[in-house]
Amino acid sequence: MLRDLQLAPELQASIVTFLCSIVSSMLPIDVKVYTMTAISDMLKVFAASLILPELLVQSISSGLDDYTNDQRGDIGSLLRSESISAASRWLSIERSEDSSQAIVQRLVRLAMEKLIKVRYQAWSCLQDCWTVVFSDIPLESRYQHQVDVSSFEYYSQLIHLLSIKWLRNSIIHGLTSSTAGGNEDVGHAAGDALMLYTYELDEVLQPSTIESFVQILLADLDKSVAKDDREVVPILDMLCFLLEQVDSDLLGPVIGTYQSQISSTIDKLHSPIADIARIQ
Repeated sequence: MLRDLQLAPELQASIVTFLCSIVSSMLPIDVKVYTMTAISDMLKVFAASLILPELLVQSISSGLDDYTNDQRGDIGSLLRSESISAASRWLSIERSEDSSQAIVQRLVRLAMEKLIKVRYQAWSCLQDCWTVVFSDIPLESRYQHQVDVSSFEYYSQLIHLLSIKWLRNSIIHGLTSSTAGGNEDVGHAAGDALMLYTYELDEVLQPSTIESFVQILLADLDKSVAKDDREVVPILDMLCFLLEQVDSDLLGPVIGTYQSQISSTIDKLHSPIADIARIQ
């Protein structure tokens, strides 16, 4: 049987290296999807004797980060979807904490992104490993159907993971996708959940939390200035959302702290070839 298949370490290393090179290549997305399926199967078959784990984590992470677009739209979602299956297999092996964190960070982001199919798959994976990965945060509700992962309650449960510092970037990235780039209902659910979480914090944590949001978004914006507007505009929309929703007494000092960075980034954004949506 396939489970009993044994490969010499050198041969297994060659296969892993070959498969991972495809995921990081410029080959068509369909080829990468089939390759990720093969990687997922390897994780199942060779779980007890798997080698080159760092390379496998790197490839799974690359698949989870793929947002390739063409005339068909977000075709990278096909690879993200298949990579979630591989991530689920990886987490079931329970490897090192560092490698698990790299995958969990991406799953949390995907569990909050705008595409409902990917969001539900990522949530299902997190739900299965929640008690192991987030031992200090109780899983209050389980969501077994795709339609359930667009609600205010759903986003509220995930947003409480903001208390884990190594997840903050992932959560803000996911919220930016849903709040600024998703449909209206999802945007309201995600945005309302974020604001409620913020206002329920004590007076000591509120300013630092708001500052971390702005700091993350400005850093993302600075890195995305030269990129496609599909990446830039949602970040700008999220910053505008915070400006509109957060009390000026809280946000004012934060804006003052990052005034020079904001001015510099705005100058870069307002290039002669800037898109109308970006300028607005």
